[in-house]
Amino acid sequence: MGKILIPASSPEDWKRFLAEPEKQWRRGYSARSLVYCWQEAGGIPQEVLSVLEQIPSLRGLNTIFAIPEHKVPLPGGNRSSQNDVWVLGETKNGLVSIAVEGKVSEHFGPTVGEWFSECMP
Repeated sequence: MGKILIPASSPEDWKRFLAEPEKQWRRGYSARSLVYCWQEAGGIPQEVLSVLEQIPSLRGLNTIFAIPEHKVPLPGGNRSSQNDVWVLGETKNGLVSIAVEGKVSEHFGPTVGEWFSECMP
């Protein structure tokens, strides 16, 4: 991947980055729903930010940039994992890397709140 980021001026600009655009770009599907939410927010949506800021070290999180459908190589895997959105952010504590996986009605596993309660004292 190059070092040039392509800005999105509308949700439609994100469609070309999907692994299967014709299958995933439908009303009610997580990929399309997430795109509209993030594009309209101009960064991290307030609903997501309010959850992240429950973690003291993430309070005051500022988005530096976000990359839609960011691919991450998985050692031993057949192909890269594709995050719905990857965010490079900054807090008073330094840089933060956030990988986002959006879901509409698909099962994902424990909620973020459940996960935090298990791993945070």
